[in-house]
Amino acid sequence: MGKLSLIATLFRHPLLLLKLVKLSKSAGMYMDALVADHFRKILSPLDSPEKSKTFKQIIEEQGYSNEPLFEELIAILIDNKFITNLGEKIWLSKPISKDIIEQTEKKLSPEIVDAFATFLDSTKKAISDRLINKPIDDFDAGELRIQWNIALRGEFYRLQRRKAFELTNLKTWVTKRKPPLTFLDYGCGSGDGTRQLYEYLNKIGIEFNIEACDVSEGLMEIAEEDETLELPIYYFSLKEKNPPENHYDAIFASQVIHWIQDPTKLIADMKSWLKPGGIIFGVQSNISKRIYKIDLFIRLLGSQGFPTLNNLQSWFKNNDMSLEYQELFGIFKATK
Repeated sequence: MGKLSLIATLFRHPLLLLKLVKLSKSAGMYMDALVADHFRKILSPLDSPEKSKTFKQIIEEQGYSNEPLFEELIAILIDNKFITNLGEKIWLSKPISKDIIEQTEKKLSPEIVDAFATFLDSTKKAISDRLINKPIDDFDAGELRIQWNIALRGEFYRLQRRKAFELTNLKTWVTKRKPPLTFLDYGCGSGDGTRQLYEYLNKIGIEFNIEACDVSEGLMEIAEEDETLELPIYYFSLKEKNPPENHYDAIFASQVIHWIQDPTKLIADMKSWLKPGGIIFGVQSNISKRIYKIDLFIRLLGSQGFPTLNNLQSWFKNNDMSLEYQELFGIFKATK
């Protein structure tokens, strides 16, 4: 998105800009509090330079094997003035309150607290697990599945999806295709985005079919038996089969690609699933300083992390696809 286009968008959506800034800042504050809470007992005895310890000493005492993550989390505490470091030695320069999470929640809006508090226990566990390189829990594991279902229903997710539909100009694009059109919601999760896509297409008044798939059979169970129970949507598990080749007019992917180990191969596969003239569209944030703490959060819970803009562009370029991307909303359209 060019600077003039970005400025024009912000003028049209001033409240959205404030929401984006508030969301990013609040996410950062919440992650800062979670990190501080995790290290509170470990660092409390190191309350003076004389009691300082080296990174190596703490890593060995705590049994941490993920040194890069340890250093990343310690850097957050340094930035927040909780600890001072001299060389590799660190000590606690500001006490960490035992109720730091509760104190932080009082400073945030209720909707932000609801969104992040849902994942509170899972994120605490994830910090501990990732520091010792414990394998990541499956999304179908109990409460984590329910938590993702709640998160995916969020207002901002829905706004991003709607903007993706508008970027793709679906209302005009579908009229140039032979009906019935077949859409795939790849990584459909708990079905909120699938329902949103169905309702958008239904208002256009065209003949279409929607298929949806995910690696999480638990989330798809929510989608099929709750979120879209009354809608004619066909669901299938990616653990059981792959989408068929040359079958879809369009593939929708909302904040999915960064969870995949090999995004370039995924784009190649998606391209093979498309009919001639088909498109891939959806939502995909790219990493920036503004959303670093959100990136940390999703990495702790299993994502590969948001890509750089160059990486995102290369995934499509390496597959001979043309990419249109709007950075403000993190939305894209790719054509063969």
